[in-house]
Amino acid sequence: MRLLSPARMARYKLVVQYIGSQYHGWQAQGGALRDDQFTVQRVLQDAVAKMLPGQQPSVVVGCGRTDKGVHALALPAHVDVDRVCRRTGLAKEAFSADVLKTGLNWHLRFTDVRVTDVRRVSQRFHARMTAESRTYLYRVLHGCTEVSIFERNRVYHVFETLDVQRMIDGCKYLIGTHDFSSFRDHKCEARHPVRTITRFDIKQQDVYCLFESTKHPGMGSLLNIVVTANAFLYHQVRSMVGVLVEVGRGAIEPDDVKRILEARDRSILPNMAPPCGLYFLHAEYKPELEDVDESDSRTPHADLGNLSYI
Repeated sequence: MRLLSPARMARYKLVVQYIGSQYHGWQAQGGALRDDQFTVQRVLQDAVAKMLPGQQPSVVVGCGRTDKGVHALALPAHVDVDRVCRRTGLAKEAFSADVLKTGLNWHLRFTDVRVTDVRRVSQRFHARMTAESRTYLYRVLHGCTEVSIFERNRVYHVFETLDVQRMIDGCKYLIGTHDFSSFRDHKCEARHPVRTITRFDIKQQDVYCLFESTKHPGMGSLLNIVVTANAFLYHQVRSMVGVLVEVGRGAIEPDDVKRILEARDRSILPNMAPPCGLYFLHAEYKPELEDVDESDSRTPHADLGNLSYI
């Protein structure tokens, strides 16, 4: 197998948006996959491969490894692209960001995945390892018996009307640096359970309707729960939301959140919230990592005619 020289490769940051309902999470699985096991990572890597037929496959590295059924509004990823002329074996000029974005979305047009932004970045940029923080959104629809078909698999539906103030009081115990063992799935592979939450907002809004004609009485209220941390444990966000929903229902008290946190025992945790309401919102990086090193820079090649769109 031909080894790729890092000096010849161009690294790109991709911002990816997807509806995760039909995908088996982000990360590609080993071995042959059934149709119901396609992942977001595999779909993206297939799109890159179609743009570069006959060349060594490129790995798309994501900032987070979302579960089956979880969505993303702006998940950062990166990919290294080595453009080689198949006839001469010589390196070709790097794609411009616009050309790469256009080409990827052409091959993604029949999927629930879109690339919303592409930029050339330094080889020091790593979508997962150099992220300073990650932010998730969790959507809870409460106080109604029916959910619009347009929200199917995109929101956590709770029949009861939740007490939002109780939930706000409870989430305050989760802000800061803590041992989150109680909110960690038993399959979590993180080395330690300590994480730092810098933001935990719960805001209520009227239910948004995609079409005016779909509005009807008794649509309930929508809670937008936004959480930012340096990193998250496996199933941490869904576990925290599950506890707060129980607080909102009145099943447990707001200060029980502190008791559960300090117990460091997952066995006392209420039911975890489902994946359908969870969205990867965005991640933050040091600005200098998103600049191309002088040693990496090349004149971008913007010839649309050379792309393998079809």
